[in-house]
Amino acid sequence: MKLAHFFYITVALWLSLTITSQDATEQNTFLWDSIYDSLNCSVLNTFTTSVDRKCTERILEVCEHNTTRMKYFDANGKPASGILAGNVYWLGDYNECLGIPNSTFCTIIDLKIVQHPAILGTCFPMECTPKDIHFFFKNIAAYINEFSGNNNTMVVADTPIMEYYGTKNLYCVSNGNTQMRIGTILALVFTSIIVLLTTIGTLVHLYDVFTGVDYSPFIEQFNPTASNIQSVAQNANDQATADPNEERVPVITIQNLQLPMRGPLPKQLVLCFSLISNTEAILTTKTRDGVMKVLNSVRVISLCWVVIGHMLFYAPLYSPVDNSVYVYNSWLKLFPVQIILSSTLAVDSFFLVSGCLACIQLLTREALNDRKTIKDYFLMIFHRLLRLLPAYMFVILFYTYIFPHMSSGPFWFPHREDSSQVSACKKYWWSNLLFVNEFVFTNFDEGCIPWSWYLAVDTMFYLFNPLFVYLVKRIKGIVLMVVGIVLSIGLKGYVLYYYHATPLFNTETYRDGIEQEDPKAALMKYLNHIYIKPYFRISPYLVGIMLGYVIFKKIEVPRTKSRKLKAYSVTWLLSIAFSFLAVFAPSITANTFSEVSIVFYGIFFRLLWSIAVAWMIYACHIGYAGIIADMLCSKLFIPLYRVTYSAYLCHVLVIIYFFGSLQTPIHFNDTTFGTVFAGMLVVIYISGFLIAVFVEFPVYNLEKVAPKWAGIYFGIFLAFFSIIMLSSNMTSLSLI
Repeated sequence: MKLAHFFYITVALWLSLTITSQDATEQNTFLWDSIYDSLNCSVLNTFTTSVDRKCTERILEVCEHNTTRMKYFDANGKPASGILAGNVYWLGDYNECLGIPNSTFCTIIDLKIVQHPAILGTCFPMECTPKDIHFFFKNIAAYINEFSGNNNTMVVADTPIMEYYGTKNLYCVSNGNTQMRIGTILALVFTSIIVLLTTIGTLVHLYDVFTGVDYSPFIEQFNPTASNIQSVAQNANDQATADPNEERVPVITIQNLQLPMRGPLPKQLVLCFSLISNTEAILTTKTRDGVMKVLNSVRVISLCWVVIGHMLFYAPLYSPVDNSVYVYNSWLKLFPVQIILSSTLAVDSFFLVSGCLACIQLLTREALNDRKTIKDYFLMIFHRLLRLLPAYMFVILFYTYIFPHMSSGPFWFPHREDSSQVSACKKYWWSNLLFVNEFVFTNFDEGCIPWSWYLAVDTMFYLFNPLFVYLVKRIKGIVLMVVGIVLSIGLKGYVLYYYHATPLFNTETYRDGIEQEDPKAALMKYLNHIYIKPYFRISPYLVGIMLGYVIFKKIEVPRTKSRKLKAYSVTWLLSIAFSFLAVFAPSITANTFSEVSIVFYGIFFRLLWSIAVAWMIYACHIGYAGIIADMLCSKLFIPLYRVTYSAYLCHVLVIIYFFGSLQTPIHFNDTTFGTVFAGMLVVIYISGFLIAVFVEFPVYNLEKVAPKWAGIYFGIFLAFFSIIMLSSNMTSLSLI
């Protein structure tokens, strides 16, 4: 009978919302009074066993106060329609709860409703600790299941109605004072200094413009293709051609920005932070002769593909939908959706472009008779760090100390300052700076900004660039590289079979006709043991090295035009077939694989994709891509690719900020997903632009004006970053 109070409350609440007579206010008040009169406070004694005395007394005190208990009841999550469709996320009203004096809002995720994983938002007095709330719901679950066992109408397939199984995943936030650690304050100060430098540089620039200094001849073209995600480092003496008497070599260089060089050195250093110069450098569509514009579009399209894939990956984690059964059982199995599910191939495109550019850069230096020494090698490494680390460090700092304070809500708990993900950055930030984070953590999602694994793997490949280029120039070396690719995919196949892993999302795997474990668990095994390991991801990079060699040496086989047309037509057909198989093979097989098939697909699909993209780049470069080359070589991609690195660093932050800030489940459909993706892509590129002009580009400019001062600025940046990250154990400060 006690549980009947719950159903009476639900019905009465619905009735109160349907009253439309003139005396609705009086009738609503009467209904609410009836609800709480019927819910005798003594009933709560049934659920407060093992609960702390202070919590129990406060709950009973609230129960005796009609207005307050109505607010608590209204703020708590309650069952909604659509449970069988997957709507088991009853979040309550976060803001209403924290609007009650001395209240606590908790998100409970160790919960199942009729075997569906559920999330419940609860509102309790502040006197109740997470331990108290744990015992409270443990008792409620036991009571509901006992009642359902005595009432056949409540039993669903002999399964418990409600399961509550732990305290680990109980996240609470109170409406007390905001605790801000010293690290957050230092991070804000550090960010303010960067903004101040940019402001000063911009004001000096404006002053010179208003006093008649013409900067337009000095701001020509900026093409940082070789930096950042593309992994090519150049020094200030690099030239753009291999031989002045021959056709210009399609080498990519970062020495294309001509900054204002007038005035004393201090003024030049300040102007490196000018928002005007950096913005013009990004937005200009001028490029040097010989630059392969197709690479710009490959990077931009690949980043968009990564973004939409991460949206699908992170959205269920931070913002459940109210129709999850439709999403997992129907929408994910649609043929076009397989493009999104295969978005991890975009990373292989990045590796391919990185290897191609690295090979061209090193071969160009050799063509210029630039004798290499060990010292030059280490200078090249330092140059890369100078380009990568400032923006990288800033994003880590921002995520660790500023991002947790930017929002709140039922799903913000993974990004609070005391969360495990933020704590990972406080403890293991050094592994990111050393680019070894892919080896430090056992699980893919345990590290500091997990999506940065790509930078670590790409940097490791970069260290071996001289060896790869040395090998590609010799027949025996090419054979060794091919053997390396074979060994890599062979070992990958063994690991796939050994761990029963799968590279695909929402794909059923069968062994001897018997369905294997949960597809999500198999996917996580793939992410942990294969996806982030460099020795399993090197194949696309080596294909890129070979592509760079072919482009640099202008190798074309066959020689005659008629044979070229036939050969290139066949190659285009093979390229299309390879890319189609890599992307759509799971849909062709209805997302059902035998274990042997999943291993076979897992070892070849990335290599097939890399070969297909390599041919597309080569065909565009030599003029055998037609309208495809016209689209991919559009100047519209030029400004976008210049902020690709910064956009990549921050794109997941934008995704989790949007979904983590939502306080209600979303109803998933194509329109909602497409609209959110389009808007999110705009915000990501705006965020990447801000990081580029405030943090990334000033380092480029300093290196152009005064390399020594670029090193000094980098050292100061690194020192401040290290001090702030080490401050995580300092006493927190309370801001009233």
